[in-house]
Amino acid sequence: MNEYRIEKLRCPVTVVLTGGERIEGDLFVSATVPYRVGPEQAVDVFNAAEPFVPLAQASGEVVILAKSRVAEVETGPSSEADEVRFAGSKPTAIEVTLSGLPPRTGFMYLAVRHERPRLLDYLNALADHFLVLHATDGVRLLNRALIERVRELD
Repeated sequence: MNEYRIEKLRCPVTVVLTGGERIEGDLFVSATVPYRVGPEQAVDVFNAAEPFVPLAQASGEVVILAKSRVAEVETGPSSEADEVRFAGSKPTAIEVTLSGLPPRTGFMYLAVRHERPRLLDYLNALADHFLVLHATDGVRLLNRALIERVRELD
């Protein structure tokens, strides 16, 4: 390994841009992260401070995406690391409508806060740029800036 090269893994995703274009490719992720067991995940990459992210396409071309223009990121199913990360959280069924996209349904795992347990309080306190929605077909990262409405499901 070259001393200047940082070893990266690939994480397959489908990115939906605000204009509706779908781009499939791989994110470059670190093999480890300092704050939990396992490799970096798409949610870590999209919630990082950097405004741009590279995406490797099947053709070999790497495109650089502006995170602010990404409406949604589709990843695979939840992992064991997700289950550990959300242990002790309250699963809440919701429907989220993003600007220009059909409603998405799934579960958010809310950190249980005794003083403010409501979905509204959780959303208002959320600092991440992308909200994590666990859907039946995989995990979706939804751009918080494009959310038009959220509805709690029974």
